[in-house]
Amino acid sequence: MATTRTGMFTAIRLLLLSVSVLVGVAAVTQAAPLTLNFSGSLDLSGSGGAADTPFSGFFTWDPAEAPFDSDPPFLAMYELGTYQLIFDGVEVDTALGGGLFVVNDANFFGTGNVDALLFLATIEEDAILGDKLFIAALSGPTSTWDSLSLPADYSFLPKLTTRASALSLEVPFEGDENDILLGRGSLEVTRVPEPATLALSALGLAGVVARARRRRQRRDQ
Repeated sequence: MATTRTGMFTAIRLLLLSVSVLVGVAAVTQAAPLTLNFSGSLDLSGSGGAADTPFSGFFTWDPAEAPFDSDPPFLAMYELGTYQLIFDGVEVDTALGGGLFVVNDANFFGTGNVDALLFLATIEEDAILGDKLFIAALSGPTSTWDSLSLPADYSFLPKLTTRASALSLEVPFEGDENDILLGRGSLEVTRVPEPATLALSALGLAGVVARARRRRQRRDQ
């Protein structure tokens, strides 16, 4: 009888755990912030720098965020408060500013119309020569989205397969066409699991534990 009661109490605990996890899933699936880790290397040899300048970091966005500026239906710009950029071994001061661009069906790169997500971060300010701007770009077919909203999940990642990085000198008081490209490079990105995904993983683990205990109880009988 004691074994039966122990098994019953174990089942009740697992049931309560499952219910609490499901409640957590319902809470976090409402526009949870999303994060991408990134890394790569820039070739700056054409502008007097190293041919292999490494970088890494992450950026996080809230899908419910509204843009601070836009050019419908092609471009929306979003402020970005949470990010990290380590450039050539030095962590960039986030007070210099960073942002996200959402591109919708536009010839943003001069190679034809694309959909794209761009992370931009100022790494150095110079009022005379111009600011240095780091750019990480993910682009792909115009069927990826038909919106200027920030992505609400990671489903866009397998579609935006063209990925690249760049460093640009933003020449003061001149148009974008006069900015100087200091270098190009590679870009790798990995998603950080959404809270709902982590919660479902915990629920699956609870099921594994329950099955293991039932097998052990049958052996003990």
